[in-house]
Amino acid sequence: MSKLKLLFAAAIALVAFAAFASSASAFRATVRNGGAISSASLGKITFGSSPTIQCSLTLNGSLRTSAELVANETIGSITEVRITSCSGGSVERVLSLPWTLTVKSIGGTLPDSATSLSMNIVGSAFNLSTFFEIVNCLYAGTSGGILSLNDTGTDTYTTGLIRADETIRLPFRRGSEACPAEGEFKGTFGLSPQQSITVS
Repeated sequence: MSKLKLLFAAAIALVAFAAFASSASAFRATVRNGGAISSASLGKITFGSSPTIQCSLTLNGSLRTSAELVANETIGSITEVRITSCSGGSVERVLSLPWTLTVKSIGGTLPDSATSLSMNIVGSAFNLSTFFEIVNCLYAGTSGGILSLNDTGTDTYTTGLIRADETIRLPFRRGSEACPAEGEFKGTFGLSPQQSITVS
């Protein structure tokens, strides 16, 4: 067999192996409850670092009852954001709803040793105002949250708290010259109702 044919055969074998490995490593999550969810902040959520605005937030939306646990798979959406009790300024508007929830990564290993589910919140957009509305800043992009998972055995998990992914910064889109170039988002949320996730 010629070297060209050998190389061609090797390439076909590698493609076939990659396809097999990809399909073999894909896990599906079945969610008991699913549907409508509400995620209220535990205390106040912090926006920015200088200046800093703190508000109580409740995110309402929905979760799918079944989804592949692979990057960028849609698992739900945020359809409403309620904001109360702000200090240091205000969140004037929340834009671009609904925001899409997608899989970013899994902490630990599937199917039986996962510890968390990192999510992208695609389309997040907040208009922040402070100093008597002199400084007005719009931040928009993809933010993130990390949902803790509690192992209950037999490849099944219950959901815990959601922590804002503080490694992600939302880019500045428009507003006052005094606005920072990036917007931070810090805090922890509950999740109601608690979900039961089975991985297969």
